[in-house]
Amino acid sequence: MDQTAFRVQALQIIERWPEWRWIPEGYMQLRWTFAGKCQEAASGDVVDEDVHIVWSQSYRVPVLYMHLSHSDGASFTVEEAFDFVSRNQMASSSSLGDPWSFLTKTEHPVLGVPFLHVHPCRTPDLMALFAREGSAAPLFTWLSLVMSLIGVRVPGAVASAFVQEGPAANGRSEEGDDGLPPDELTFPAP
Repeated sequence: MDQTAFRVQALQIIERWPEWRWIPEGYMQLRWTFAGKCQEAASGDVVDEDVHIVWSQSYRVPVLYMHLSHSDGASFTVEEAFDFVSRNQMASSSSLGDPWSFLTKTEHPVLGVPFLHVHPCRTPDLMALFAREGSAAPLFTWLSLVMSLIGVRVPGAVASAFVQEGPAANGRSEEGDDGLPPDELTFPAP
């Protein structure tokens, strides 16, 4: 996968999972509020989560960045965020161990502010595995896995659409004749 394929596949995901949106600076964004019992922060208040999927030029793979905040807008401390992720992994039955092993705090590559991110050091191996296994939509396959790390399940209708229809179910080809996305691609308003 390269940056062009990332953009094409991101737009295909957004077509099927409308809670995501494309940010013109070149990344996907999903914002939501957790108010369910298993998703509460240690303090018991509502959690706002902002998730971005950004193409890493260094690793040449997609990377998940997230920012968690309390309902009053105060950002989570790293410890609160790790506690939140740990409890949501258990709630989603996708526990992969201690979040310290895969989450780190870093600067968002576009926004320049602190975010947590799922470290991309093993992502190239996963993406290569998806390609060897014949995944028609490696970004969706990766997204399904990495979202489970933070306790988020892909909606069944979205997963079914990718399984039943394939990645280019909208009638467009994945790429134009020149290997670039078709010119008619449009971006949802921010």
